[in-house]
Amino acid sequence: MPGGPDDGGRRVVRHVPDRVACRACLPRRRVHCAVRHVPPGFVARGRGIPHSDVHERSLRCRGSRRGARRLHRRGACRSARPVHRRGRGEVLGRGVPERGLHPLQGPAAQRRVGAHRHPAGRDVRDPVRLPHHVRLRRGLQAQPGRGGGPGGRRALPDAQEQDHRERVVTYEEQILTEELPGSIVIAGAGAIGVEFAYVLHNYGVKVTVVEFADRIVPAEDADVSKELAKHYRKLGIEVHTSTRVESIDDSDPARPVRVTVDKNGARQVLEADKVLQAIGFAPRVTGYGLETTGVRLTDRGAIEVDGRGRTNVPSLYAIGDVTGKLMLAHAAETMGVIAAETIGGAETMEVDFRMIPRATYCQPQIASFGHTEAQAREAGFDVQVAKFPFTANGKAHGLGEPVGFVKVISDGAHGELLGAHLIGPEVTELLPELTLAQQWDLTVHEVARNVHAHPTLGEAVKEAVHGLAGHMINM
Repeated sequence: MPGGPDDGGRRVVRHVPDRVACRACLPRRRVHCAVRHVPPGFVARGRGIPHSDVHERSLRCRGSRRGARRLHRRGACRSARPVHRRGRGEVLGRGVPERGLHPLQGPAAQRRVGAHRHPAGRDVRDPVRLPHHVRLRRGLQAQPGRGGGPGGRRALPDAQEQDHRERVVTYEEQILTEELPGSIVIAGAGAIGVEFAYVLHNYGVKVTVVEFADRIVPAEDADVSKELAKHYRKLGIEVHTSTRVESIDDSDPARPVRVTVDKNGARQVLEADKVLQAIGFAPRVTGYGLETTGVRLTDRGAIEVDGRGRTNVPSLYAIGDVTGKLMLAHAAETMGVIAAETIGGAETMEVDFRMIPRATYCQPQIASFGHTEAQAREAGFDVQVAKFPFTANGKAHGLGEPVGFVKVISDGAHGELLGAHLIGPEVTELLPELTLAQQWDLTVHEVARNVHAHPTLGEAVKEAVHGLAGHMINM
């Protein structure tokens, strides 16, 4: 484990700030918490909570996001004592001396070489370092489309250049703004889209969600998608599925942005103050010298790696978004640990990306791992399914949120856990019990023996597993 007592004395140099955790995960979680605990309007009044101005509360939330980000940056990787270099790193390739660059040799090899002109007009010299291994990370950029089929991408049409930066925004730009629009169209109903739909709705924004697939959160189990869509429509969030964005017209600052959409051949024009692009991301494999290394890319433009982060180039490892595997911070962290252990010669195991947990901070929350029911049936398993609703859970009633369910899937032939799909209050905290059981090959009968405290939300997990074992107690 890097930074542990037996890390082999290896020195870590980190050139790029952790934008994934500090500009995506943590700010989005902080925004969700702000509206989660003090909901506006009739919900707040129903709970006896004074309802202050939503815009003022959004500005206070922005300050708390910055604080959470600073704390994370100070604390991340502190035990490993990495050397931090603020800025952008570039891979120069193997032929450094042949390119006229002559860095010193040795463990602390460094010489300032390669002068270039700074935009401010002064000469700047970059340090060239010679590590034994290079690990690539933060390979992520917003993309204007998402796969509409195997190997394909559907494009979100470009808006007019005029005023484009202000009225057609990415999630990062929306997080950083101090102004709340009166209305917004969110293009894409994946994790980012549904999270922002809930947050902006609770700040009083009129929200319309447009999704190309036939259901929202299309990567999740179909039952989860159906439950979330039902809840969002009940909240008043307008949801359009099987709908394609054809064009965006924001040429006239005096009128709303006009979004033309197509659903089964029927066109409709949606108007809003803003459009949020939440369609997805693509791996970023240009702009930092990757082309000099000869590393192999996949058909979808990501760096090709094995289960330990190794590329086709010896001593070059890639982790996280740049590999296109699973664009989640904890997936990147897991890949990083395994790559570091492989580099250090430690005993380790390959990443099983299907079994990595996924958390979506909409409301109600979504948590899942493994096969969906449809995927398990397609794979040929003897599928067994058990569902337990939070309407039968005492803690959920105590929280005032008896919505959603726990759905667990197993192989009937061997009792192996194949996946779990949860939607409901705080379900993002409930997966570790099941992922650990799956990792260590426990059967549903063994997991059912685990005792849960009462009253807890975790009892819903216990009941669902009992259902797979054939003896659900409270349903």
